[in-house]
Amino acid sequence: MKKQSFTIVLYTTMLCFAALYMPQPILPVIAAYFSLDITSAALVTSVTMIPLGLLPVLYGLLLNRIRIEQLLTACLFFLALATLLIALATNIQTVLLGRFIQGLLLPGLFTCLMTLAGRTSPFDSIKRAINFYVCFSILGGFSGRMLSGLFSYFFSWNTAFYLLSFLLLIQWLYFLSINKQSRKSSQLIQVANLRSVIKSKTNADSFIYIFLVFFLFASLLNFIPFRIVEITGELNEFTISFIYLGYLVGAFIAFKCESITRFMGSEGRAVLLAQILLLLASISTLLDLYLASFIAIFILCFGFFLLHSVLSAFLNFQNENADRSLVNSMYISSYYLGGSIGAFLPGFIYSNYDWNAYIVFISMIWFLSLIFYLKVFQK
Repeated sequence: MKKQSFTIVLYTTMLCFAALYMPQPILPVIAAYFSLDITSAALVTSVTMIPLGLLPVLYGLLLNRIRIEQLLTACLFFLALATLLIALATNIQTVLLGRFIQGLLLPGLFTCLMTLAGRTSPFDSIKRAINFYVCFSILGGFSGRMLSGLFSYFFSWNTAFYLLSFLLLIQWLYFLSINKQSRKSSQLIQVANLRSVIKSKTNADSFIYIFLVFFLFASLLNFIPFRIVEITGELNEFTISFIYLGYLVGAFIAFKCESITRFMGSEGRAVLLAQILLLLASISTLLDLYLASFIAIFILCFGFFLLHSVLSAFLNFQNENADRSLVNSMYISSYYLGGSIGAFLPGFIYSNYDWNAYIVFISMIWFLSLIFYLKVFQK
């Protein structure tokens, strides 16, 4: 029974991450459908990540007062409705409203699902359970992108949203029907501990570091569909969706980051390798070839997920005697806040100039992140 519950938690995790990333490969389609420029279309992604950057700590506090299953059930229901609202939208304002509501709900869902993954895991090691959670979150991000591209190509841009809304409602009914007896989280987030977490220089530098790195990563993934249209000269959702195959590399990294770290000799060296790969991937997209961008996304995802996996583990180790739940909440907030700005702000440069100018800006962000890498690991 425990194994079955764990599987359902992982499947629900996939659906939630699919909801987060589903619009990304069809942004050019949405832009054409609603007559938007690149920057306005990018809001469809960034408007969801803004609450993701601000609310994880608040949801942690909320779980002090209510059961995880209660919050999960409520969030799933409203996420299904928000997804349906997007599918039914006849104007971009409604799409953005639905995406913003999704952003309000997803931090709570991610918090609940990560906790339940550890609680229902059939494994002895909590670390292995979280590795599975990370792996399925990556698979969810990939499947959301891939399915939206394919359904948009064969049907219409909103078909995948109808399907996802239906699947989320099924999961809501499941969690509504399971045993309601549960306990509150044993790790409560205390507001009083926030100052001590931020006062740690390693923590503060790490939060800024992941902010900058996810800024770069989210930006490239958000604007690469427009680059593909620019290179190929056609709006083909099928072609665009396959560019995200590289995202699957993250599922491999989730399980192999310890082996890579051992091979490199230290966490700092492993992260430096990842840092170099991020720059290499960014520069590779300057080539006017679809294949170059396709390979670049593989390199980008390998580098980012290696960095993310090693840095998050490093941060937890450094805070062995601190409030880890608060450290992780601050880390997630920094992560998605960087993503929300990165998925939107560089669009002004791309739309007003060209891809070359955009990559120059992204490279500047990379060099800034390198400074914080040195602050975190070269002491």
